[in-house]
Amino acid sequence: GTASLMIFVNSIFIAIETQWMATNLESPLFVQVMNYFCSLFFFVELIMRMMAYRIEFFTRPGSRGWNIFDLLLVLVSFVDLASLFFTRDPTVDVLQAVKILKMLRIARIFRVFRFSRELSLMALMIVDSMRSLMWAMMM
Repeated sequence: GTASLMIFVNSIFIAIETQWMATNLESPLFVQVMNYFCSLFFFVELIMRMMAYRIEFFTRPGSRGWNIFDLLLVLVSFVDLASLFFTRDPTVDVLQAVKILKMLRIARIFRVFRFSRELSLMALMIVDSMRSLMWAMMM
């Protein structure tokens, strides 16, 4: 649905931003605005789900893990956004921390797996084949 589409859109903009930041200190304004929009969308979606499920948001057996994962990703997004406003000194340590936070946002793509069993199986097969490939390369 809409959340899956927004995850893919957000992933595209994170990829664009990551590529841009490899050679520049600041991402383009349009990419920053889209990141703010995506973060706001995910925040509103999370709040709506928390209001709908209340305490079951954290205790529901089938989706508890995904809900906590979503909560952590939204928190990481807001820490990332806050770091842009509160750190004006572009030291190496600060830039490294901000880059790591930005890369953690790509983990949101894993949310799509809960909507599609086939996609989950495909991802699992890729991970399993990577392990075999690593062993084959070491032999």
